[in-house]
Amino acid sequence: MKTNGSISRGQVEQANFDPINRKRGVTKPFGLMFGAEAAEMVVGTDTFRATPGEGHLIPLVIDDEPVIAFERSVDDELLVHLTLRDAYNQPVLHVDRNVMQIVPGMWDITFEGQALTLGSGPGNIFLRIRFDPPSRVVIDSARIMSNGVLVRIQPSGITVNGSAASFAGNRWSGGLGLTFGHCPRFYNPINLLRIEVNRYEWAQDGGQLPE
Repeated sequence: MKTNGSISRGQVEQANFDPINRKRGVTKPFGLMFGAEAAEMVVGTDTFRATPGEGHLIPLVIDDEPVIAFERSVDDELLVHLTLRDAYNQPVLHVDRNVMQIVPGMWDITFEGQALTLGSGPGNIFLRIRFDPPSRVVIDSARIMSNGVLVRIQPSGITVNGSAASFAGNRWSGGLGLTFGHCPRFYNPINLLRIEVNRYEWAQDGGQLPE
């Protein structure tokens, strides 16, 4: 709005001083548009894919909770789910059935075109994700934390708790890909890789998260 001249520099400065999202606690809901096609999620260098006949696509689960998923509705619509938490298990980003809200505690939030970037400090990327409607999501960088489990997604691959497990260049077909931690109730999926991990390993060195 400032760029096209519809608001003044003074109005921008006043809004920055007292952001409305800080009062609300979350940003205004933002809708994502996805359609009825074969679903694909690229996480690091791993690709997860499910045809309409295979139903939901859930690349990553921690402790029986899908972290990121495509839910397929009865009308064959693709609905994105994504939950990101900080080191204290507090929500940072939440996408529920294509409706996205962000907790404005990040150092920097940029949403340009199809790409969303959340930063937790100068040069420190918390999440970089691209939404490619109607059926594709790409995450090339992220720190995913839940109950002491830290999953790092990078352009070079996926690591868990620093080095407990690593994955790169895999292609997954079916309902579910990687499952970490305790998952006693989850349905028996196709291509399940269930991995037990030691919790809070990243906190043993002075509580510093791996860069």
